[in-house]
Amino acid sequence: VEAKSVDAANQLVKLLQAIKESAKITEPGTLDFRIYQFEEKLLLLEEYEDETALQTHFKNETVKAFLEAIPSLATGIEAKSIDAANQLTKHLLAKKGTAKTSDPGILSFRIYQFEEKLMLIEEYEDEKALQAHRQSEGFKAFSEAVSSLTAAGGTLNRFGWLGFM
Repeated sequence: VEAKSVDAANQLVKLLQAIKESAKITEPGTLDFRIYQFEEKLLLLEEYEDETALQTHFKNETVKAFLEAIPSLATGIEAKSIDAANQLTKHLLAKKGTAKTSDPGILSFRIYQFEEKLMLIEEYEDEKALQAHRQSEGFKAFSEAVSSLTAAGGTLNRFGWLGFM
């Protein structure tokens, strides 16, 4: 989510924190709910036990309040092709099936898709494992696929390496 300003982002974070606290009490199917903020940009990572848990989440009054606030506090999201997003997801799912053997330093690999938007979260043992991944044929093939399947002027946004636990 990209907010209209840092103040708007802070308001959205307060709403999200209320969702998180409510979910702890009323949504046993919510497995993970994380909020990251960098200035006016927010990254939400949510994981649910199943579709029923997700539907329960959307019925929560705090979620409804957040969704009502979005139009006044957040900017629009530029759409890409859903077909292209589906192709990239297929490419990533194929990679995920072989990740443990092709990238032995990988700890986790998650793919999230919402219509034409994709989020890929990979965690590695250390910097050496991350660098080995970036030199792999799978990474090179995915980078080529991104170039050919994103709209003109489209970008692949990467968060920087922050360190390993």
